[in-house]
Amino acid sequence: MSTRRKWRARWIWAPDARHVNAHVLFRADFGIDHSVRDAILYISAESFARVYINGREVTQTSSLSYPTQHYYEQCPVGACLKTGVNKLAVLAWYIGVPSGASCPKDPGLLFELTDGNGEILIGSGDERFRCKVLDAWQGRQRRSFWLNLDLVETLDLRRLPAGFPMVDGKENFERPEIQNSAGVRYVDIRKRDFPKPAGEKLEKPVELFRGSVPDRSEAGEVAHRAAVSEQAEVLRELGQGQKILEKDFIVPPQKPGRAFTVLIDLGDYEKGLPLMTVRGCGGASVDITWLEHLNRPDPAASVSHVYTTDRYILSGQTVDIRPEEWKCGRYLRLTFRGVTDPVEVENFRWQRQHHPLRRIATFNSSSRRLNRIVEMCIKAAALCMHDNIMDCPWRERRQWIGDVQRIGLTNHYAFDDTRLLRAVLSQHVHLQDVNGRMYACLPVFEEYPTQSMEWLRAVMEYERYTGDPTLLQETGDNAEMLHRWFLKDNNIDSNGLLRITQPPVMNFLDNTCDHVLRDNQHRTAFASVNLRYLRFLDDLAEAMDRLDRPWAVEQARCRRAELTELIPKVFLQPETGLLRDCADPEVPVTYSELTHAQAVLADLPGTRAKEWWARFCDYRQQNHETAVVAAGPFGKHHTFEALGRLGDRERIVREILDGWGPMVDAGADASWEVFSPSGSRCHGWGGIVLVALARHVFALDPRVGGFRRTENMAGVRWMECSIHR
Repeated sequence: MSTRRKWRARWIWAPDARHVNAHVLFRADFGIDHSVRDAILYISAESFARVYINGREVTQTSSLSYPTQHYYEQCPVGACLKTGVNKLAVLAWYIGVPSGASCPKDPGLLFELTDGNGEILIGSGDERFRCKVLDAWQGRQRRSFWLNLDLVETLDLRRLPAGFPMVDGKENFERPEIQNSAGVRYVDIRKRDFPKPAGEKLEKPVELFRGSVPDRSEAGEVAHRAAVSEQAEVLRELGQGQKILEKDFIVPPQKPGRAFTVLIDLGDYEKGLPLMTVRGCGGASVDITWLEHLNRPDPAASVSHVYTTDRYILSGQTVDIRPEEWKCGRYLRLTFRGVTDPVEVENFRWQRQHHPLRRIATFNSSSRRLNRIVEMCIKAAALCMHDNIMDCPWRERRQWIGDVQRIGLTNHYAFDDTRLLRAVLSQHVHLQDVNGRMYACLPVFEEYPTQSMEWLRAVMEYERYTGDPTLLQETGDNAEMLHRWFLKDNNIDSNGLLRITQPPVMNFLDNTCDHVLRDNQHRTAFASVNLRYLRFLDDLAEAMDRLDRPWAVEQARCRRAELTELIPKVFLQPETGLLRDCADPEVPVTYSELTHAQAVLADLPGTRAKEWWARFCDYRQQNHETAVVAAGPFGKHHTFEALGRLGDRERIVREILDGWGPMVDAGADASWEVFSPSGSRCHGWGGIVLVALARHVFALDPRVGGFRRTENMAGVRWMECSIHR
């Protein structure tokens, strides 16, 4: 069934409003003289839009789109309409910078409101529309330039027009401009056919601190820097005790140079919206900061690399504070600045924003620590499923295709959600250029060759676990194009090995690697990448066989045969019997866990998988771990697959306990990015822990489900796992 539709409305936007962080309010009044209980709103916007009908918010668009692909959404709105005059308002927000939430295109709004018969009641391009560019949202401060995040929200509520959003006086409004050119938005606009994130209110968050602190903000200062520099002062007072946060409270007037802070513990790692109604003290501001953990920075020098503080300047009237984007973390901090008169806060609450998932996997064991690890890892994967499948909900929110493969595989075992995963894998082909090169994520066109290989693996896994062949049929040409790009002369070194040199590129297999590997990633071919390429060629041959393309199957098999002979000749070190990581003999020798895991998985002829792995494990043990490059949580998936191939179930459990155990010991309830707390505190690839247990320890197939129990393994007295179909 096609997800495209024939639009009768036109793309519109405010004239000359193409600047960063542009907010445009569209207003129209229209009459209805018959029943429209089945009315449907169809809408697409770059970047986001909120729709209000007769004063009631009916939807907010939120799908991530790519440069040549866009979503439209639909929702029933008949309950909001009435016979007679109806008022429609649309607040559209154009981010205008590359980020995990927006891939910059020309701004625009497209929508149609239809009755039950499909007749248009009103649509974009209708002459009844007027629009106004709002100046209440201020600034162009990025949350992070390095991570390509979007914009810090700074909203001056005093500058919103009276009656916002249902503004009646439209004297200062103008007619929208109709976008006549068929820009990139028209290339591929599809229906969002996966559900929107939603959730219940969080009950009883805990107040850790409430009181006055030095106000370290200055004119023109980034709000987050002030929050960070005040943090140590707040943390010194945490011994005062904890209590359930009151949803209604009063902020007392503060002396000059003082701010009032409330530090809130959400209880667990959460994703959602902090909401409240605030009254009083026009010109005072509320800063909302969200944190993954409570650190103790130097108040004089510490500046975060990621700005997670938004600011709302009060109007003096009763206003609702509702951030434009969801927040994520364990802690929330409210800081009230410039409070000269009491400020009343009413109905403070945290509204969860979770992708709706049905849990199909359960795990239990005699080890409380192992139980916590599994739940922590499943939770991290779930938190990274939203409008896209992202690497990290707190910091980046980018749709890395390698992360998608890990989280997608976790989904097959834990949640069985097919619509979001299918949409993401189908969408990713829009990151392939005309030469076949497929980039790993946006907004930065970065190339991890092995992550492109993971895209095809994820497509094949989708078909395997869902039984739906249509995704492969739709993307088969893209897979073949990707391989043709790998075969280009400039991607093959003098030995005949795969080596990508076109920047920006990261050639090693894992996101954590030795400095020798990072320093030489453009100088040499890597054993791990070429071994992973063998497995890509296996996937490609299988895919092309399913699509009845015998020439492509033969090409993949011939390339595999060439590399299979070449890899041991180039990388095998006779004195150790191990595979060195780098092909260039002038690069210092390193031996990595992932190279030897890939050797097991690639089935190199003439080797015995158990001997390869055992030799590497002996070397690692004799040299106290420091002589080898260990895998991070992302790369551990390959280790688990290799151990599963070798039948070493006990080692899988030990690897899980040794790697993820310290996270739960430190109080984590979401799997970290790396095995130390130096990265993000929630990364979805941790979900591969469940996959390793269900697939290799219990031999469960999510297509059929079942129950398994095992006893006396890796020091755990008993373990059991089930998948419910």
